[in-house]
Amino acid sequence: MADLGHDVVQALGSSPLTHRLNAHIDEDHRATLNSVANLVQRTCIHGHRTAGGFMVDKTSLNMDMVVIGLACSALALVATTRLRSLRAFS
Repeated sequence: MADLGHDVVQALGSSPLTHRLNAHIDEDHRATLNSVANLVQRTCIHGHRTAGGFMVDKTSLNMDMVVIGLACSALALVATTRLRSLRAFS
């Protein structure tokens, strides 16, 4: 499940979809928005590594994988819902 969520999130960051999303953003704010998105992504990865390590120490690796899978799936669902509202798949 974690692999599927991760693959969907990575696909949402691919060039064709990024290009379509950038089409909705004016040139004055595009670089700022992309920088903020990159910062949020890196912060989430750092936070997950910290929380994931703590969770593995307290429970098990299996539980960490379940939580990662659920989190990635939820993020992918939110992202695809947003892309559908922007008509990015049309």
